[in-house]
Amino acid sequence: MKTKFEIEGSKAKGICFHNKRPWVLVSFFSGNIAIYDYENGIEIQRYKDYFGPVRAVDFHTTDTLFASGGDDGCVRVYDFIKGYCITRFDDHKDYIRSVQFHSKLPLLVSSSDDQTVKIFNYKSKTLLYSIPAHDMIVMTASFHPSKPYIVTGSYDEKIMVWNISGLESKYNKPKEINFLDVLPKAQKQDNGCAITMASWHPTQDKIIISTTDNKLMLMNEKLDEIATVHAHTSTISAAKFMPQLEIIVSCSEDGTIKLLKQDSVRTIDTYTNPTKFWSISVHPYLPLIAASSNDGFKVLKICKNRPASLRISSGVYLYYNDEQIRKYDIKNQTNVVMCLSKNNTKKIPEKKPRKLIFNQSRNYLLIDYQNSFYLVDLELGTSNQKLKMEDGKSATFLSRTKYCYMSVSFNQLFIREIGKDEDAKIVRIPFNGKMFSGMNNTVYLCDKSKIMLFDLNKEQVIAETDVENCRDIILNKENRKIAVLTKDQILISKFDFSDKFAVNEAPKSGVWYSDIFVYTTKTYLMYALNNGEKGVLRSLPKQIYLLDLFEKEAIFIHPDSTFETLEVDLSECLFRNYLLNNDQNDALKMLTVSNKISMSNSNAYFAMEKGFPAVAKELCQDTKQKFEMAIESFDISSAERFLDLSDLEQVVKLAEISLICGRFREAEKYYSKANRTDKVAFIYLISGQISKLKDLMAKTEDLNLKMQIAIWLNDGNTLSALLESESPKLSEIAKTVIPSEISDRKVLDNWPTVEPKKVIVENTQINEKVSEEEDLVDESDGWQTENIEILIPENLTKSGDQIVPLRGRNIEESWTNNMMSPLSLVMCGKFSDALFELKDLIGLKNPIPLREIFTEFYISCHMSVENIKLPVKPVDILYVINNEIEEGFSYVKSGKFSVALYYFRNSLQKLSLSIDDIEKTSQMIYLCRTYCLAMEIGVKSNEIRKNDPKRHLELSLMMSMLNMNTEHHILAAQTALNTCIRMKCNLSASNLLKFLPDEVRNSSQFEKARSVLSKSELNDSLDVDFSPKKEICCSSLKYIQSTKKVICPFCKSTFSQDEKGNLCSICQLSEIGKISLGMK
Repeated sequence: MKTKFEIEGSKAKGICFHNKRPWVLVSFFSGNIAIYDYENGIEIQRYKDYFGPVRAVDFHTTDTLFASGGDDGCVRVYDFIKGYCITRFDDHKDYIRSVQFHSKLPLLVSSSDDQTVKIFNYKSKTLLYSIPAHDMIVMTASFHPSKPYIVTGSYDEKIMVWNISGLESKYNKPKEINFLDVLPKAQKQDNGCAITMASWHPTQDKIIISTTDNKLMLMNEKLDEIATVHAHTSTISAAKFMPQLEIIVSCSEDGTIKLLKQDSVRTIDTYTNPTKFWSISVHPYLPLIAASSNDGFKVLKICKNRPASLRISSGVYLYYNDEQIRKYDIKNQTNVVMCLSKNNTKKIPEKKPRKLIFNQSRNYLLIDYQNSFYLVDLELGTSNQKLKMEDGKSATFLSRTKYCYMSVSFNQLFIREIGKDEDAKIVRIPFNGKMFSGMNNTVYLCDKSKIMLFDLNKEQVIAETDVENCRDIILNKENRKIAVLTKDQILISKFDFSDKFAVNEAPKSGVWYSDIFVYTTKTYLMYALNNGEKGVLRSLPKQIYLLDLFEKEAIFIHPDSTFETLEVDLSECLFRNYLLNNDQNDALKMLTVSNKISMSNSNAYFAMEKGFPAVAKELCQDTKQKFEMAIESFDISSAERFLDLSDLEQVVKLAEISLICGRFREAEKYYSKANRTDKVAFIYLISGQISKLKDLMAKTEDLNLKMQIAIWLNDGNTLSALLESESPKLSEIAKTVIPSEISDRKVLDNWPTVEPKKVIVENTQINEKVSEEEDLVDESDGWQTENIEILIPENLTKSGDQIVPLRGRNIEESWTNNMMSPLSLVMCGKFSDALFELKDLIGLKNPIPLREIFTEFYISCHMSVENIKLPVKPVDILYVINNEIEEGFSYVKSGKFSVALYYFRNSLQKLSLSIDDIEKTSQMIYLCRTYCLAMEIGVKSNEIRKNDPKRHLELSLMMSMLNMNTEHHILAAQTALNTCIRMKCNLSASNLLKFLPDEVRNSSQFEKARSVLSKSELNDSLDVDFSPKKEICCSSLKYIQSTKKVICPFCKSTFSQDEKGNLCSICQLSEIGKISLGMK
């Protein structure tokens, strides 16, 4: 049992579920009554009519009513739609212990400390009958669900069943009711303990009775005892049946709630609380329990609502139902049993499987339970299947042949091969929680506060993030993105938790559709895009779970394991996703097939916000909005169509945009309409319309504008006249300074432009039923090139028409059509895209060294030379790199380590773009990495030779252990041996000879060293660290344990764990320890 909803605070007493709404009715010791929505976790209503404790409440099953009974002896009936009390009964003289509505008639029964049970007609607001039922406090009174019986229980140790058939027939005639209308049917005395509650089974003639001496008694309607069990260690406050799971639920003052099998009355689950439980309510349909206690109340979930299910192919699903694993084919409408479950899950709800995991290549299925699992071969069917339960949890497949599971109690993970029973490989893990399958032999480990991506090969954590109470992790088809589902949030990120964002919703299920995550909440089917934006696809009739998604329909599974197909329109989310991916063409195409998109103004604003005004213009319905979108996209002709001439602001805006676009005529027209003569004058000036400029100067009465135009025209007479009117001296100066009037120039027209072909978008519905003859070309036609007559109409082209040539196919585009590799992107000049691709492939962190390499490859693909009469000799990237490596070898031989390091590192960096031969590329990466490390050691060793002889010796020995070419290996080993002998470290020299490869050790150049060592004592004068079996940290150049290392995702150089996240010192490209896809 898990807590679904809880309120902590004052003491709660009565509690009851609504049978249809997600509500729970709670009464408190303080006198308040409240209605809560347990799905959304909010309070709906609160009533404060009582001044003392309210011990009992009950919802009506069909009407908008609930009843309550308090310590003031008053029974109240409320209407929660009206929000106030509609009926009140003051007939009890002491505390009221229970109230209950009749399922069909307008009757209400209550029990009280005044030793009576009273039956009311709440519609006529009358007391129908008062039953002097017991001699002490009457704790409980309950109507039979279908028969005219009432069961009562009291502190006088008696249980009684009353027949009220006479009363039910006269409920609307209270004056005709007499004492014979309510008669005792059965009673049981001297039970040896007080009765706290008696409750009917909803469909069977059984009663469950709770007592003060820790007993539960199961009886029939004649009060014949069926079973008795001591279920708790203190007084049992309440007990009720849960028929849908065939269990009994009880709560006690010992702070526990227990689930018991109905047939054997045996405990199968226990929930513990630090304070006493007072009352309990069972949901009539869902596996939910509500219990009141001293510190508030809780709503508990007994088992998962969602049945274990999964999609195995398009339209084919596996699911669990009624102790069977079944396969449902939605296209063929077949439903067959694949295997049987050995657990009696109908009787033990917590033993229902949590999850199904399918291995498509081997046709195996893992059925994962709480702390156990089954591995099932589906090809054997149901007859030959021998299921064996394994202890473990969170079982999942790692590959075609391997699966893994977690230990129940320890921080261990076990890896097994399918079909082999030998001992499993044990892997230590940081904690024991939940586990989900990842990619490339990785798993996600989850506890209450975080998720870790764990590499099973390296046995180490490679990424982690903080997420509370992860419920599920869903990978997309390419395994490059994940959606982490929690109780009230969805975290979407790349597989290594990078580029993550959260969506604040309470998800119930979800699937990936391309790179869009589609999920369900309690009432909606929704989607989340890559930037964190979300939207609603449709409402749901009830809480159902998404299994699969197609273009126009979605497949759901109900809690009762039935399937349902609902229509879904994905056009909006696909449209927005195209815009987010800067795919304007596909977005415009969608407008031709979906009226729903074009009618949505929100999508227009979305397109505008993302920088697509041309798309937004097609989506707008309002003329003003269309005008604004046309202005944003510099579409002058469209803006003219949507222009409101009465809006001066729009006119000026259109004139300004026309001027920016070089459309002088339109700019002059609209500036004139706006009476902006200064702007009109400026247009005349820049377009050379001098005569119009003179006319404007003569007509205008604005002295400042006249003077400005005169200056532009060098019109001395006009300027002198204007200046003379202001100051005579200035006019004399102007005559000597101002040159002669400028002559007319050629009048300029609008800037020459070629109008692009407009995208005409019509909101038409495309007929989905297109015949195959219209879609397919008849293959028998072939190329019919004979007797083809091409008719060109005479009026197709006219003199002076501009025929815009069609854009040819760019050779650069063809490079990226079939393969978007980093090298092809570099060849096209798309350097930023290549860097993003390298970030995913090799964990690129430092792109600076690739600048010259990118430029070199780009230029080599775009240069041309004059044709010469020689055969073509294609040169690939590996050929170029191999020449550089040979150059580096020559410098190694001459001992120029720093120069050789440059050549090997440059070759290694170029190999990040190689895709021609992955196997050969991997070999060359290993070679370059080895020599880069060797050269690093050589340079460092030469630097400290005089200042630190011991470290110089250690580096020489380290370099001699690297797997270089035989010639270079002999040179390194010879140097290390000579250094050891010179420093009197004969033991290290002897060990060096033992670890050298045979082809190096047997070289004649070591004969002298062997002779010297044979005549010397094998000891060291220095404490030398020589550990040839350990890994080398390429940063510190020290030995490390292989279990405590991290590697570069590109060159595979090893480092200590302290270097994680730093830049690799060998390739100087990648981030150490970053998880990546690898070269492909």
